[in-house]
Amino acid sequence: MPADKVFKQINQVGLVVKDLQKSMEHYWNDFGIGPWDIFTFEHPLVQDMTIKGEPTQYRMKLALARMGKVTIELI
Repeated sequence: MPADKVFKQINQVGLVVKDLQKSMEHYWNDFGIGPWDIFTFEHPLVQDMTIKGEPTQYRMKLALARMGKVTIELI
């Protein structure tokens, strides 16, 4: 089935990046996407943390910016 029949609109696009700061700068300088809001998710804010189904603790930073009606998420 064609994508336009399944999805009515795109609200958010998430990209996993190696370097959050460099990626934010790249998207801002090269594409004008920004400003960025940065969030850190870790214990105790996030409770049931798992990786591949196994309980563990980790820290994750992400950045969000708007591009029209679409949220761009760098993880």
